[in-house]
Amino acid sequence: MTYSEFKDTPEEILKMQQRIYLRHSDAERLQHTSDLIRDIRKLTISSIKADNPSWSNSKIQLELFRRIYSEDFSEEEMKKILIHRKNYFKKHFE
Repeated sequence: MTYSEFKDTPEEILKMQQRIYLRHSDAERLQHTSDLIRDIRKLTISSIKADNPSWSNSKIQLELFRRIYSEDFSEEEMKKILIHRKNYFKKHFE
């Protein structure tokens, strides 16, 4: 899904949010963005664990990668990447 499919905020409010956001320093904006990314990762991992309580951490990380990057790679590319990552996890973490 794209941003426009979730867009439910009026344009006037979006502009107000942007003005407030731009008042912050670059460092503050970077910190805010980092915090959002961290929180989204945590929520996604929690969702994966809730749906698959018996999965290993390696399998959860593979699914997290798939969810985040599924629109950035073809199905064939994704399969290759996931196989590579799975082998990496086996070698280094299991």
